[in-house]
Amino acid sequence: MTVPAGSPQYSGSERRDAHPAPQAAGQPVGGLAAGAPLGSSYRLVRRVGSGAVGEVWAATMSGSWALYAAKVLRPELAENPVVLESFVRERSVLLALSHPHIVPLTDMVVEGGVLALVTEFQHGGSLRQKLDSEGPLPVRLALSLMVQVLNAVEFAHRQGVMHLDIKPENVLLSGVLGESLDQQVRVADFGIASFTGSAGSGSSRSFSGTPGYMAPERSAHGVATPAVDVYACAVTLHELLVAARPLPARGGAVQVSPQIPAEVAEVLQGMLAENPVQRPGAAEAAAKLRLLAEGFAADTVLPRWVEVSSGAVGYTPTVV
Repeated sequence: MTVPAGSPQYSGSERRDAHPAPQAAGQPVGGLAAGAPLGSSYRLVRRVGSGAVGEVWAATMSGSWALYAAKVLRPELAENPVVLESFVRERSVLLALSHPHIVPLTDMVVEGGVLALVTEFQHGGSLRQKLDSEGPLPVRLALSLMVQVLNAVEFAHRQGVMHLDIKPENVLLSGVLGESLDQQVRVADFGIASFTGSAGSGSSRSFSGTPGYMAPERSAHGVATPAVDVYACAVTLHELLVAARPLPARGGAVQVSPQIPAEVAEVLQGMLAENPVQRPGAAEAAAKLRLLAEGFAADTVLPRWVEVSSGAVGYTPTVV
C-alpha cells in the first residue's frame, strides 16, 4: 500500500550517523532494479544515490509523466528500531514543513517489505554538483542562494524543527524553467532532523551529522539548538564563495578566507561564532546577506581557496 502524504537525491557523503552501512554503496538495495515496480503506483527508472541506510531512485508514477525521487530503506534495516525511527521521523518532519524552498513529501510506500519516502524529483542537481563543475560561484549568486536556504531553515525553526545536516549536498535545485537559481533552492534530507519541542527554541543531544559542518558544541557534546543550522549555513556559504570550508583554528574558532570581502566575512564570523548564543538567528542572517548581495556585480567571483596542508590547525592556505 502507499501512505499518501517530492525528493532529496541522497548524497552518500561522509555524514556521521549511528547506523553502519551493511553493504557497499555500489550494490543496489536487494531486489531493486531499473524497471522494477515500487509498491503499486511507481516504477523505478534509475538509481541516483546511495548511503548507509538506503538508496534514492528516480521513479515514475502510473498514469503520469512526472518524475519522482524515492528514498528506499535497505530491507535488512527495516527491523532496526533506530533506523526505522529516523526514517519515520523524516516523514513526520516533511509533513510538518510546507515551504517553497523545502523539498515536499508526496507519498510513503509500505508494501511487501519495502519502505520508501517519495518526493518531487529535483532536476537541477545539488549545490555540491554545481561547485564541483563550476568552482566558486559569483558572490551575488552565492549570497542569494544562501538567503533562500536560511529562509527555509528559519521556517523549519518556527515549526520546531532543526535540520542538523545543512551542506551543499543537501541543497538541491529544482531546475524549473523560468525560475532564477535562487528561486530554485530546495532544502532536502531531513533524515537526522530533530524537533525542538517548541517552535524556534529548545535543544537535542545527538552526535549525528557531517564533520566539517557541525558546530563545535554539537561535535564536542552532541548539543543542538537552531544555532547549529546557522553555523552549517555559514560553512556552506563559505564553500560557495571560495570552494573550500573555513579552516579550524585554535580555541574552537575558525578562520575564513582572507579573499572574502570584509563585510561578508563579518557576517560569516558572526554565524560561525564559537558561542551559539552569539550567532544571529536564521532570519537575521538572511536579512544581512540579502542586503549585501545587492552591492556586488553579477560577475564578481572570488579566487578558489586551496588548502595546502591536510587538516593542520592554523595552517596557511594558498589562493589560486
